[in-house]
Amino acid sequence: MSKLNKKEEELLRLFQKRVQDLRECGLIKQGSVTLRVNLPLGGTVDSDEIPFEGFDRDHFRSAMQTLRQFILNNDAVNLNKICKLIRRRCDRQELVEWSEYARSIWKKTMKTAPLCFHVGSKLYDVKAAIDLLLYSFLSHTDIEKAKEWEQLTPGAKATIYFIVQDALLDLFYCLHIVDSIIMYWLDKPEADIPKLGDVKARKSRR
Repeated sequence: MSKLNKKEEELLRLFQKRVQDLRECGLIKQGSVTLRVNLPLGGTVDSDEIPFEGFDRDHFRSAMQTLRQFILNNDAVNLNKICKLIRRRCDRQELVEWSEYARSIWKKTMKTAPLCFHVGSKLYDVKAAIDLLLYSFLSHTDIEKAKEWEQLTPGAKATIYFIVQDALLDLFYCLHIVDSIIMYWLDKPEADIPKLGDVKARKSRR
């Protein structure tokens, strides 16, 4: 493994800073809440009053703005890019294994369709639900995504919110692992790291 250059180390530090930004948002500080969808049985519901109870709306929006940076393919702190950098440069095999583990959970979570929710022929997995929220109104407006959102019923909008919020803690867990990997790699190179196989074995016995 070749030594990190200055730009690569700065990139890893930037990733850590963005993860810390995420930790500082109200959603993370308050912890998890019970998520449930309340579907209207009749009548009309204003489009800004989604029948959904979950994370605080402002905290959720703040967290999504930061999370977006780890998802975008062209962003410097995209999680997949950071994991690939760790795989290329890190000389501690146990850290590389932890990185690949976090990346696998991230990819699996994004592809999960927890409610098998369809609109027409479109299946909304976590990635599709996140993209719809981000690009219809949360981040910046894509015309087609905005149309797609406006065409959904209030119950369908509530379901999209549920899919995303239900996945957030798994995504945050992956980011925390990668942040810890960078910390051990750059700041505590002599520290012992739990073997990934041992951790998996303990989980399987529960």
